[in-house]
Amino acid sequence: MAKFRPNVYRSVDELLDPANHVLKMLELSKKLNRFLSARIRFIAVLACISFPLLNTKEIAAYGIMAAAKRTGQLKGVRYVVDSSSGNFAIALAQIVRSGIFGNDLGVIVIVPEDIPPEKLDLIRTTGAIIIIANNGMELAKQIGQQPRFLYLRQYANEENPWANQILARGIHEGMNGLATIVVAGLGSSGTTLGLRRGFNKLAPNVKVVGVACVDPVSGVRSWEKLEGVTLPWKDEIDFFEEVSAEEAHRACVELHGTMGIQVGPSSGLTYCAAKKFVERHLEEGDIDQYRNRDGEVVVAIICADNHFPYVSMFK
Repeated sequence: MAKFRPNVYRSVDELLDPANHVLKMLELSKKLNRFLSARIRFIAVLACISFPLLNTKEIAAYGIMAAAKRTGQLKGVRYVVDSSSGNFAIALAQIVRSGIFGNDLGVIVIVPEDIPPEKLDLIRTTGAIIIIANNGMELAKQIGQQPRFLYLRQYANEENPWANQILARGIHEGMNGLATIVVAGLGSSGTTLGLRRGFNKLAPNVKVVGVACVDPVSGVRSWEKLEGVTLPWKDEIDFFEEVSAEEAHRACVELHGTMGIQVGPSSGLTYCAAKKFVERHLEEGDIDQYRNRDGEVVVAIICADNHFPYVSMFK
């Protein structure tokens, strides 16, 4: 039998497995990086177009489900349950609908009242059962305690950061080990913790910056809401920044207009945080500690999703 090229997948499982995809990255030009003359480079890590479901939460959803199957937790389960600000719910529902973890498995997702309408519509297309409530984690836990239900616990499940270590490997290999700083939003904290733990193995000197929002930015949590996340983000992340919704949206529009890549508001948030971090260390005169072997500061900026679930926000 003739062989196809590597980009022809033999099954839906192969297609959805994040390990089978290469991270796409784009260096930002001087129009978006005013620090180039100081030998500081910004690299947009375009997770928003690197995976089939077009957001980084595919990594957590696939990883958590694969671990549940591997450990026998899915045996006899009719519904998996979790709370989400939207992207995890979209990814989880699409992955479960594909049938790769069982054709009779259903999904119940609890989403907040302020979820963008486009995200809600995307979840509806998957056939998932949707509950709109602001006490999502508590409600998901209650539902998940019933017979034949499994609460996936994305905000506490160690399989979340474990799966996200793949991002560290993709960045490290894609940049030939030259990255020195990585900036990611804090939602479940799985992405940020996965990056930190992944780089602990690959390049411990790389610093990971977690970004919270001052006021609501979809997919990212405020300091207050992060208190409900039991993954140990406080103990392991190197630095923290905060960005307002206005700053994030303005930066998102700037990215759209200049580089033509359709990223979501959380990408504007990480881009804005990267600029704040670099500017502060330039002013303090200690930016040189973050230079690589070539004498450059290379900042990887995680762009977690695209702008399609947020179109109404940019009218």
